[in-house]
Amino acid sequence: MKLNSIKNKIYSLSTKLGLINKKVNSPTTDTELSGVYQNLRRKYIREIDASLTAVFQRYPIDGPVCHVGSKLYSGDAVAVDDFRSLFSNFHNREVVGIDIEAGNNVDIVADLCSANVFDQHPELKDKFGFILCSALLEHVKNPFSTAQNIEQLLNHHGYIWYSGPWVWGYHAYPDDYWRFSAKALEILFPKVEWLEWYYQGTKKNKGLVIKDLNIERKCFVFTEVDGVGQLISDRGMPYMNVTAIGRKKASQA
Repeated sequence: MKLNSIKNKIYSLSTKLGLINKKVNSPTTDTELSGVYQNLRRKYIREIDASLTAVFQRYPIDGPVCHVGSKLYSGDAVAVDDFRSLFSNFHNREVVGIDIEAGNNVDIVADLCSANVFDQHPELKDKFGFILCSALLEHVKNPFSTAQNIEQLLNHHGYIWYSGPWVWGYHAYPDDYWRFSAKALEILFPKVEWLEWYYQGTKKNKGLVIKDLNIERKCFVFTEVDGVGQLISDRGMPYMNVTAIGRKKASQA
């Protein structure tokens, strides 16, 4: 009881100081929580079909396709064929996988962090109509040089689909260095016009568009923390990726 009393006092003080939004984050009944959630959802959130198929319906995307960081660590040739069938309706169906290591789904072994990657592979510059950049930039030591090289892969009307972790656990391929917000993409890719972005989690093809980044925590923070995490925090957030679709700016074409 004494520990609970201390926690309640800390919670009360944090609320008064504005560190916690009492209406959203305080302990409440299921009915009240549902009402708060529904209000946030109605005011700030729009659900979106986050599948690549839906993206291809929303934008006039065509190949050739470049998958950067393309190595598949599980699966076989059949898995590669299944993945590449996503682009079977493109007019230009060429798919090129680039990775620093050889393996399944890798056509060209190259270091996209390197300043001389286009000296070694001049045929890749300004080539691609669509770039798939998924779960890559958090693993490279210099994401800025990598993003610059990715921009140069795009042709004059090319699109890029980016997805990377925002709230996620450590995962080494071969290591794990960075997390990027939606706003960070504007810094990483100054030659790209970002057309839409949304959050994705562990539920396939589901995305949430947030109208205002400043209310992100209000929408997602929860106070029921289980496991070892409760030893250091009474709050948490769900696993989330930032996903975005953009195209090369006309001034850079």
